[in-house]
Amino acid sequence: MSFGNENRSALNKGTYGTPLPPNQQTLVAPTRWTNYKFITATTSSERVPLNVYQMGIAVVGAGGSADGAAGGGGGGFGYGIIDVIPGQILSTITVGAAATFGTDGGTSSYGTLITATGGTTGATTTRGIGGTGTVSASLRGALTASGGNGGVSTSSGNTGGGGAGSFYGNGGNGGAAGASNAYTGGGGIGGNGGASTSLGRTGGGGVFDGGSATAATSPSGGGGTAGSGSNGSASTTVGGAGGAGLGAPGGAGGIYTVAGTGSGGSGSGSSDGVALFLQFASKTLNGSGGGASGSGNSSLSAGAGGPGGGGGGGSNGTDNWGGAGGFGGGSGGTAGLGNRGGIFGGGGVGSGGGIGGGKGGGQGIVGTVPESLGGCVILYWAEGY
Repeated sequence: MSFGNENRSALNKGTYGTPLPPNQQTLVAPTRWTNYKFITATTSSERVPLNVYQMGIAVVGAGGSADGAAGGGGGGFGYGIIDVIPGQILSTITVGAAATFGTDGGTSSYGTLITATGGTTGATTTRGIGGTGTVSASLRGALTASGGNGGVSTSSGNTGGGGAGSFYGNGGNGGAAGASNAYTGGGGIGGNGGASTSLGRTGGGGVFDGGSATAATSPSGGGGTAGSGSNGSASTTVGGAGGAGLGAPGGAGGIYTVAGTGSGGSGSGSSDGVALFLQFASKTLNGSGGGASGSGNSSLSAGAGGPGGGGGGGSNGTDNWGGAGGFGGGSGGTAGLGNRGGIFGGGGVGSGGGIGGGKGGGQGIVGTVPESLGGCVILYWAEGY
């Protein structure tokens, strides 16, 4: 949208996010933001770029930690459009601190206009609860979403952490565990981590759910942007495939052999020259879920998720890793120390969540589970608007 060489500041009247005075022309938001800045540290020195008269502000709280088998909750989400003038210094941006062992995630905010609380910690078998978002009624285009909860655990099963709330809506929950030897995936930006009622390790959620396991089967695949991950096969050797993406097939499930092969195929997808944070805002992430590893006790890795896809489930062996979550995807559950969830994705059992994602429950077999990362604020704008 072009206004030629007219004085654009006359359209703003110094409102800075509050309603325009009566009879004044209202700015029209672009159909798609073309620029962004990803902020992970508190600051009060951000300045509006030249030729910019409105900005979208997305705020995400930090994910919760985990103390025991139950996963932490994902951070809340808030978004709104503020009116600005070029060169203006923005309100203070506060980024929620990362949770530490047994603590809740910190709250992120933009001034007093947008707030996103952090997820709470999981404790023993009590799941962490996702944070919430609040946006001032004075802002245009307001969106709020809650973070996903940590997985429900019975019989001391180990569960994944919740994904953060986002443009896609409420974050996915960590996978539920109905048996003491179940290890489930973390939630994504919409999909839940796969549930397990037995020995199976499940995939992380993406936009869609990770695959589930209802028996002592091979691990299941991670969810994609166009479909859920496949459940673990009745075979003791073949892992489940990842869910399809809008622009890519799901990662293939691994096939275990005595020689130790059988790693799951990674999910795929493309940004098509557009930064993933911009695809996130327009809800056009197109990646698929990662495939699960084949069942067995050799060192087998599950596949990572593509953009918007969850990681595949790890194998039953103690040294097998669940797949890392893609952008917005939870990581797969594993009996060992797992890969981290992607940005906004929850951690599977044995792994920490990404920015905004809750930590997976359980200590795993190898080492100590890493903590989740903190919250963030994302600034969006398009020159000439």
